[in-house]
Amino acid sequence: MFKKILLTSITSLFALSAWSATLTENLIVEADKTITGTKYYNTINFVGSEEDKTPILNCQQVEVNSIIVGAGVDADITNYTQGFYVGCNPANSGDTTYLTDAIISGAGMDSSSLTSRVWVLTAKNWNQGTHQALAFNDITVNFIHDKVYNGSDPKNNVMRGGTVNFTNARLNVLEADNISRIVTSGKDGKRGVNFTNSELNVNTGATLHVGKEGTFVGTSSIYFDNSTATIDGTFHTSGFAIYLSNSTMNVNGALTGVTQESAFDGGILNVNADTTVAGLSFRKQGDTYTGASTVNIADGVSFKGGPVSLLTAGTSASFNGAGSLTIGTVSMNSNNSSLYLNSKNITTSGITIKDSEGASLYIGTDKDGNLYDVNATVGGDIQLNNGAFVAKAKNSTTINLNGRNFNIASVATKSHIGTNVTLSNIKSSRIVNGFIDGKITTTGQQYQSNGWDYSFSLGCWSTGTRPKQIGTIEVGENAEINVLPTTFANGTSTYFGMYGDITIKAQTGKITSNAAAPLTIYGNDNTVIRLQSTDAFAVGGAATQAESTFNIFEGSKVKFEISADNNIGTIFMGSEASRLTLEILSGVLTLGEFAGADDIANIILSDSIVKNSFKITDMSQILGDFENQSNLYFLDADGNRRELGVNLWIEQIGDSGVYNIYTQVPEPAEWALIFGAIAFGFIAYRRRK
Repeated sequence: MFKKILLTSITSLFALSAWSATLTENLIVEADKTITGTKYYNTINFVGSEEDKTPILNCQQVEVNSIIVGAGVDADITNYTQGFYVGCNPANSGDTTYLTDAIISGAGMDSSSLTSRVWVLTAKNWNQGTHQALAFNDITVNFIHDKVYNGSDPKNNVMRGGTVNFTNARLNVLEADNISRIVTSGKDGKRGVNFTNSELNVNTGATLHVGKEGTFVGTSSIYFDNSTATIDGTFHTSGFAIYLSNSTMNVNGALTGVTQESAFDGGILNVNADTTVAGLSFRKQGDTYTGASTVNIADGVSFKGGPVSLLTAGTSASFNGAGSLTIGTVSMNSNNSSLYLNSKNITTSGITIKDSEGASLYIGTDKDGNLYDVNATVGGDIQLNNGAFVAKAKNSTTINLNGRNFNIASVATKSHIGTNVTLSNIKSSRIVNGFIDGKITTTGQQYQSNGWDYSFSLGCWSTGTRPKQIGTIEVGENAEINVLPTTFANGTSTYFGMYGDITIKAQTGKITSNAAAPLTIYGNDNTVIRLQSTDAFAVGGAATQAESTFNIFEGSKVKFEISADNNIGTIFMGSEASRLTLEILSGVLTLGEFAGADDIANIILSDSIVKNSFKITDMSQILGDFENQSNLYFLDADGNRRELGVNLWIEQIGDSGVYNIYTQVPEPAEWALIFGAIAFGFIAYRRRK
């Protein structure tokens, strides 16, 4: 138990004059002591006594080099009209050379304490010259403003220093009706208040102001390094920034006045009461700490902030909890940085990952793979560029988007839109590489850039400047994509674009677009559409895939790989130079017709297409007279025209007008049937070169 010592100083600060006294006397405080007049000491050493009395020191003014509180001692300085000046020159009080730090120390914050009821506890040279620091080392300081000092002066009950530093120390701001203050000058970029391996506790009913007060000049930061702060009362920073480095701040009361420059490096902010800050940045400074920071928002609590920035490589920031998060624009301009948005309700103005390799945005999942349900509204764009986007859900995550989104520019990153995730109200969107198993709805108009003119696109950053930079997209079995741009006044339309390696596993009718966004497929010998489910598309305003048109863009080279039964209304070739390769691994492809902008369609058929796996329903006239028509060509892999009866077979099924198209050589029994069909005139004409 601490020994209780009370040190009291009374009268007026304004009796100051030039000094000539030397600071050679050491004051040992172990019992009551009353001294009148101004006193100068080298040290004041609180040692207490066996009787555990509270010594009282009455004086007009005290100037001292340093204050020491011994082990097991609880010192109490009460002074309602005067101040303690610490850090005075030990040789002569009139000497203008001051110590670097004004030090108040103990034997450990759990062993020594000092309760300050002082009008001004100050470093002697705090606001001029060296801007001397007021330093508390290895001690607990109880700071209380339980009386209006020196009349109504607003600057009373102040700790003052060029900086105010706590090292292995604890500051308790105790309950009182009046405001306690810490004021610094912070010349030459010095931080204002520093906690290192220390604690700050602002108790319920207490108010602590830090920064610019009255005529004092304030600096810009409160720095916590490997420290803890618990705010049960009111903590007002007066325009200071807060830095948390491997430190934790618990906001259970009121935190106000925090500026946009506030930054975390391995910091944790637990928000248990409604809180507003001007902004936050996250960074990793060196290798001391991880750069992984977290903001936890309690249920029923609102945390509001301005812009959020991830500034350095390797930084991660997580917003968690059942409360509500409202922030401004999020900027991620650093490589290998990660932002996790997992608060229950989130509103942000927009999110930008710009020119950052390996940067990722996560919603509904944390770094350990735990899942959350999030309701997020993004008022602007989500611009990913070289970053990845991952959205998941425990049960249901909804993201309402009001801008261009996921405009990814790199195939080096993979995005993931998980099961039970809904993305809605997107103006336009591009996903280059990744997995989609949730629901996406775009409602905006076209986006024209890098060769694209789309509302929604998959698989490629650019159709013009980077045609070979394609990605891999898998549309999962739970996915739903709706591309619903508004119709343009001039009658023109955008499109639903694909360019890359696209695997489709979605269920029947789950990938749709309206008449303003026909499905358009690009390729440069590198686009493969893998249809692994049945009739997933209903595009261009069609009700089903069997009524839909798949457009192969002018000059594009595209491959369809079929692994399930599929019905396609029309495959439209954008030009004579367009090429479509068909490979049927399993299932049956039933096509209405081939059509072409130049009335020519060049179709490459693989050698493995077996009978009854590829059927065409609406080209009876062309297929029935295939040898004599000149607008539909079936080619082999080398681009040579296939020859009927040699490497191509075309058969009408009965008199239905439906034709079988296949390339695999028939079995002998089938040959006999074919020759019989020839005899009866049911086989197509053979073309000879």
